[in-house]
Amino acid sequence: MANKRETARIERGRRRQLGEMIKRFRAQRGLTQRQVADALGKRSSAVCDYEVGRREPPGLVLIDLSVLLDVPATALYQLARAA
Repeated sequence: MANKRETARIERGRRRQLGEMIKRFRAQRGLTQRQVADALGKRSSAVCDYEVGRREPPGLVLIDLSVLLDVPATALYQLARAA
């Protein structure tokens, strides 16, 4: 069983991986962080936090991101829930 420090390290890595995926799909669509934030009704700092792995987007935001970025929701959700 992993200790708290190891669990936190794994969690940060997972969030970072999810963020990289969001950033890649956003860039492929030619969207800025501000455009994504406006479409989601969020601040651009929130989108930045998602992309660098500081925060994980809530479930409904993941769904909205999947629609906006034309990515299967399951792809983002599975990565967000993987441990």
